[in-house]
Parts: sequence; structure tokens; C-alpha cells
Amino acid sequence: MYATELAAGDPRSLYLAWLSALATWELQDDDEEEYQAVTEPPVPAGFADLTAPQRALADYLRVDADLLSIAAQASPAAPERTATRRRNSNS
Repeated sequence: MYATELAAGDPRSLYLAWLSALATWELQDDDEEEYQAVTEPPVPAGFADLTAPQRALADYLRVDADLLSIAAQASPAAPERTATRRRNSNS
């Protein structure tokens, strides 16, 4: 499922993996300067509306609910897909 979503251009699964790694990194006693120097990727559009497989991935990766909530608030709305559907149905 995730590969299909990624192939379709949906980066939300990758961002979930990044959030999981971030939480793990915070728990380690690594160099604080190195941690602060890492650039955060932009929150993907539509992150507030994760698909069922993406929610399952977040659970599997144990992504903190607070991180998910904050990322969802920072996410732009997903682009409308009605124009794409119309084009595909007319083909």
C-alpha cells in the first residue's frame, strides 16, 4: 500500500518515518548541536487526513500522537482531485 501511495506522489508515509526517527533521535543522548542542525522536511499537504494504511504505519512506527497532531496543524490542505477525476473519466 505505501509503495502505491508513494508512486502516486504521496509523501505522507515518508514523513511518518521521519517523525518516528525524530522521536527515536530525541531519546538518545546524541550531540544536541547536531540534532538542532538537522533541517526538518516540509509537512506534506493533507497530513491531517491520513489514509488507513498511513494510520496503521504511524501506529506500527509508534509515532507520538502529539507529533502527529502538531504536524497535522502545520500541514496545508490536500489539493482537490476532482479535476483529475474528470480528466480520467473523459479519456
